[in-house]
Amino acid sequence: EMRLPLELYDLVNELFPTWLSMFFTVAYITCFAPEVLQGVLKVGTFIAMTRIFNEMGKEFGEGYNEFREMLESSHHLKKLVWVLNAETDLRERKELVESDAEATMSLLRSMSSKRSLDMLPIKVPELTIEHQKVSSMQKSWRLKVPALELQQGTLTVVVGDAEFGKSTLLNLLQNKVRSEEKYRVHVPSHLKVLHIDGNPKLFPGSLWQNLTFGNNKAEIKQV
Repeated sequence: EMRLPLELYDLVNELFPTWLSMFFTVAYITCFAPEVLQGVLKVGTFIAMTRIFNEMGKEFGEGYNEFREMLESSHHLKKLVWVLNAETDLRERKELVESDAEATMSLLRSMSSKRSLDMLPIKVPELTIEHQKVSSMQKSWRLKVPALELQQGTLTVVVGDAEFGKSTLLNLLQNKVRSEEKYRVHVPSHLKVLHIDGNPKLFPGSLWQNLTFGNNKAEIKQV
């Protein structure tokens, strides 16, 4: 299949309305010039019609360029339509939030301390995570996690070799990985889980703008 070079393709599209207008003008002159010479058609009418074809060519060119722009943006619209109509897990997440809220309230009622909210732990059930390799570059691994209670205000470190389930465990804490109810991690509803990836992610801008993002009054000593 033969394809035009991009520059030639753009040039043809740009000149197409002009060529089309010229074609109709030449066709009109060829068909009606004899009538002008015979006196059947007035010269003024003949010239006015050629100007009309020229103006129609210009208006068609504007419409044609707008149509081209619409076609060029159609693939972006397709992506937008796909995103807006994609399946979501909103209902499941809503049920998850409601379940965490109920569990949190149940634990609070069982505690008598005034600071009960600050004493609610993150509960990790005993679970086993398995991963089967899908290529020769990956490893198969199996991670056993004992039942844990992570207290607020404490530091917990998860160590292990690369690709042995540490990120998967963190995703379970954020409920990014779907699991059965008995294997689901319970995080008190008033707490949020923040997962900071090991790979740096920067916003467009300088390093200073990244470090002080959201704080216009930041000072060098603080940063």
